[in-house]
Amino acid sequence: MTVIKAPSRVYAGRDARLAVLPALRTAGLRRVGVVLDATLAGQVLVQDLLIRELGHAGLATTIVHPVQGGCVPDWDDLAACLSAFRGHSLDVLIGIGGGRTLDLAKGVAALLGNPGWQPSRTVEAIQPGVPLVLLPTTGGSGSEASREAMFVDAGHGHIDRLTGPSLGAWASVLDPALTTSCPRNATTAAGLLALAHSIESFALADGASLVRDLASTAFRKLVEFLPAAIESPHEIAAREQVLMASHFAGLTRAATGGGPATAIAAVLTARYRDLPFGLASGLALRQLVRLNQQQGFRGYALLCEGLERGRARELGRVLDVLYARLGVPSNLAEWGLMAADVPTLLTRLTATGANQLRNPKPLAPSSLAACLYGLAAEPREPRLAIAAGHHA
Repeated sequence: MTVIKAPSRVYAGRDARLAVLPALRTAGLRRVGVVLDATLAGQVLVQDLLIRELGHAGLATTIVHPVQGGCVPDWDDLAACLSAFRGHSLDVLIGIGGGRTLDLAKGVAALLGNPGWQPSRTVEAIQPGVPLVLLPTTGGSGSEASREAMFVDAGHGHIDRLTGPSLGAWASVLDPALTTSCPRNATTAAGLLALAHSIESFALADGASLVRDLASTAFRKLVEFLPAAIESPHEIAAREQVLMASHFAGLTRAATGGGPATAIAAVLTARYRDLPFGLASGLALRQLVRLNQQQGFRGYALLCEGLERGRARELGRVLDVLYARLGVPSNLAEWGLMAADVPTLLTRLTATGANQLRNPKPLAPSSLAACLYGLAAEPREPRLAIAAGHHA
């Protein structure tokens, strides 16, 4: 049996941001707090939502707290965000932004109901948190589909995953109009993370047909529509397909628990703090796919069967062609990852149990080392820098 712990409500499609408001009023969730990606504050759609539409729906905005976007937040970021909401009477918390902003909103919503909380990997909330509504704006992280949030433990140099039922959204809102201002590089990094979620979940589903169907649908949509969403950012149809694909991929990741690509990315982004998590995940994914195929894994073939005619049918080749079109760098040397760093990173990876994660083929330390060395090659492309304000 397959169990997917999904948000209880998903509003999807154009103007979905408006459709959720009457449901909030009907549920009595009238006093609203907002965690907002600061770079979106000037966006017309966001201003209209916060200034006009919430009021028209009979809702009252108690506090709007802007947060800086970028890469994975740390525990201090969460503590600062949480303190901004202490003392405010809220019925619902709305998060609007990329993965960093949504993770901060999830942490705040869960912990407002649990004032005795201390930094920990798990929040088994004694009291329910504040109901949470999440509006992703990058179309990739899938954070709105999961019951966890990521935070860097800067003192120990690793990423913790804050988990618990109170981090699940009361509603997720998938409105493609909110993603059109997302910069090219942030959209790319978000799309790579969604690819990692969908491909690894497909390979790990163990016959769970629902997970495999969702993962393969997400994968096909990303391969087909991600280039158009990046090259023509105001193409709403492509943006909508990528946003839906990312949500599906997030659901499959929540069902399977994820694989080694994101585990590798967690160690890398804790060490190289300006490295986008999605980019690290996507590049680690390509290394792992090559490794699995070299060791005889053939399970990716079914994933590629549904691609449109004329595309490559071997997954490694599909990724190579897609990454080249998107302008993805082949390595992370420009972020400071050098061959000399690999032994230290490998120690951290094995300490987190990354080599024990489920993977189509056994992951010996030598396999993880090969992946890391593949990411530390001499750079040949210009750096893909994620724009401030969006985290994937």
